[in-house]
Amino acid sequence: MENMFATRSTREKGCPLETRNDTPNKKTQDAFQELQQMKNDPKKKTYGSFAELLEEDARSPSKTCYLSSNSQVKREIIEGMNTPLSACLPEDKVEW
Repeated sequence: MENMFATRSTREKGCPLETRNDTPNKKTQDAFQELQQMKNDPKKKTYGSFAELLEEDARSPSKTCYLSSNSQVKREIIEGMNTPLSACLPEDKVEW
């Protein structure tokens, strides 16, 4: 039996046993649920293309003006940009 496993592993260049995980993990399930909620929101803004979304964003500089005009927010953004990634929290520790 060991020789058959070794032979198939060598021939297939990997494990010859089929593995499965049909159940998405919690993070993926949460993402699917969030997507479904977004799709069901009648107030959501939709776009015909990614280019259309970018065009609208370029035409509405109000967010950028606000962020630039608020000195504390501007300082925090610059501080964040200058923070090395190694000094940041890992993604799994961030609370949204």
